[in-house]
Amino acid sequence: MYLKQHQGQKNISSYCPAVIRLFQTRYPELIPTLVHLKSPVEITAQAIWRDLQKEKAPIQVRIFYVTPCAVKLVAIQNQTKSENFHISGTINMNTFYNLINGILKRNEANPTHSCEDGLSAKSVGRSLRGGEGNHLPSTSLSIDGMQHCIEFLDNMDKENFREIDFLEMKACDQGCAGGILNPQNRFLGVESMKKRIIANEHQNKPFHDVIFQKSDFE
Repeated sequence: MYLKQHQGQKNISSYCPAVIRLFQTRYPELIPTLVHLKSPVEITAQAIWRDLQKEKAPIQVRIFYVTPCAVKLVAIQNQTKSENFHISGTINMNTFYNLINGILKRNEANPTHSCEDGLSAKSVGRSLRGGEGNHLPSTSLSIDGMQHCIEFLDNMDKENFREIDFLEMKACDQGCAGGILNPQNRFLGVESMKKRIIANEHQNKPFHDVIFQKSDFE
């Protein structure tokens, strides 16, 4: 819907806070081409928060975001005081992984229940290179690595780049799998996510307990 409303111009994904900061400091003339939609984590937190408020019993809820990205950690911390922002804080994935892994190693008993994945293949792969652009009908290009992003933007006015409608840029090598707070090697992480994408390719229904509204995305 958003891309249809902005046909005929370049649209650049606003998924990566580091890339947004790059535009602000080095390419301010390109800021209007950024897709002006909330991030997936912000949209999800807002929908979950609204759903939890419907519970009959009064409950106190805090939503935390587990992230492999130091830039997202800072970006979210800068927004936690906003009235309409429902994420209370962040936990870096490295710390989270080590804590949970330690608990699991101490617990010798077998798990008593399994956790349903629930994510579609597109959702799992969104944070990887091509996770956005590969699913769009328009001509797109996906770039990972900050130096590669800068190299492309410095040459974007050249003739061979004019037919590209959507630019997907992520500052980290291999996309978010290359985040510095990720406990796993980025290449092994990508392969692991690719296997999960294949396993979830028939999982296309949304979470049954989360309903999104159009206003959530704006």
